[in-house]
Amino acid sequence: MRDDHFRDRRPTFSIIIDSYNQVDFLARAIESALGQTNQDVEVVVVDDGSTDGSQQILRAHQDKIRMVLKKNGGQGSALNAGFAASTGRFVSFLDADDLLDRDFVERALDLLRSTPAPTMVQFRMRVIDAGDQPTGDFVPPRHVAMATGDMARAVRSWRLASGFAPTSGLAFPRYVLQQLFPLPEAILQYGGDFPLVRGAALLGPIVSADRPVVSYRSHAHNNSNGSSLNLAKLRRSMIRQVQCFEYLSQIAELHGRGQVQDPLQSRDPVFLSQRIASLRADPVGHPFSTDRRLRLVRAGVVTGLARDDIGVVARIVHAGWFLLMAVLPRRPATTLARLLIRPMSRGSLLARALDLLGRARR
Repeated sequence: MRDDHFRDRRPTFSIIIDSYNQVDFLARAIESALGQTNQDVEVVVVDDGSTDGSQQILRAHQDKIRMVLKKNGGQGSALNAGFAASTGRFVSFLDADDLLDRDFVERALDLLRSTPAPTMVQFRMRVIDAGDQPTGDFVPPRHVAMATGDMARAVRSWRLASGFAPTSGLAFPRYVLQQLFPLPEAILQYGGDFPLVRGAALLGPIVSADRPVVSYRSHAHNNSNGSSLNLAKLRRSMIRQVQCFEYLSQIAELHGRGQVQDPLQSRDPVFLSQRIASLRADPVGHPFSTDRRLRLVRAGVVTGLARDDIGVVARIVHAGWFLLMAVLPRRPATTLARLLIRPMSRGSLLARALDLLGRARR
């Protein structure tokens, strides 16, 4: 890490909160950002055209935050606006329904200083419910090894599946984000972290920390890790991955980091899981006309057994899941898809068992 990142007069850290209709949680998110042990922090809050009274909360905090009010344009648009309004030498993005521990900034800076020129720091996140109570779950799950070090080759070949934290668990040097922004707004109504973490990994080494200093909220309205298999959301996520191919290809080419593989030809185990789940649940509405059941299952079994981010038992379970998806009737196959793709649907006993098995011999 170059020393001049720590010597100029800008705020050391910017926390950018993007919010759309999160009136129930926004105040707590703002207070968690303002309550950091390291007070050399600016808090930028972007309201993306909320209609639920969120702006009253912003006005109540207006003396301590920088407000950005805009028309609704999706998460990509909100992150672009927030980054443009920020000035910190280091930057994090907090979803308005999540919470930061008081030492988040302190811990992030320690990790950013500990490695030469890291492009990103990420933290495993504890899951909380709508009332701030921990559920016992984590994102990424405990049995999944978080991506660490030089991940550029794995990103180019789409081999990184579940090893990245969501938006609120990330922190970046500003000079890295200047190479990644603006994000492609048209394809990022949500899921702005998807190209962001992969773009950062293309540019250099990343650092991961297993100790949670961020709380990820699972509640009735976010559904990103909910308990139901929402085919429409699943398919939008799949299409977004294909659409991000051009953005990531441009980043890799511009910085001489190799060629990004076409995601439809890749061996991304999560993407393959999503595709076989979509195809089995409703083949008529499946977005990729060239997908075939046996071809996806064959690729999924090979990829599941070759994963290096989970333990041996979990690899066998994942490969077996693909085989069952090939032979089960549609209804039980859809239930099985939900259990893999929506971890919150598993129930506490099954979730704990899978977590313990997943860590075996990792």
